Amino acid sequence: MTSDIQRLANKMNSLKSTGPGDTSRTKGNSLKHGLTARDILIKGESRESYEELLEGLRDELKPEGVMEIQLFEQITYCLWRLRRVPVAEKAIADHITGLSNNVHIIRWPQIFQNSNSFDSIQKYEVRIRNQLFKLMSAFSTLSAMRGAP
Repeated sequence: MTSDIQRLANKMNSLKSTGPGDTSRTKGNSLKHGLTARDILIKGESRESYEELLEGLRDELKPEGVMEIQLFEQITYCLWRLRRVPVAEKAIADHITGLSNNVHIIRWPQIFQNSNSFDSIQKYEVRIRNQLFKLMSAFSTLSAMRGAP
């Protein structure tokens, strides 16, 4: 059990916490490779291609209601992020083998500089796939509840 003195000390220490300081150096970290980016499109990606994926999935899944639409958007985003994986792998392989012609918009080899580059990409891919499968399961459950085919 925490004593009154410890509680007071904790409260005093919490007042000293100011949160993160200057975030200008780290604010774009998730955009470096796009596998964890919050923005749907990153530099060099086609809005038209994304819209095609979105409309194709909308025709296929036919989401209805707020929850299904939310899940549908997240499913689309996961599929879009998975498209980045082979691009990153190819760029790193080209760099390692010396075949790189530096046409890649995202500088994948500089982002994944160590020997674990492919492992890092694979980890991101597995996380995205797991998220996708969970979202698909939830979507299927909701669709079945409303009696969708």
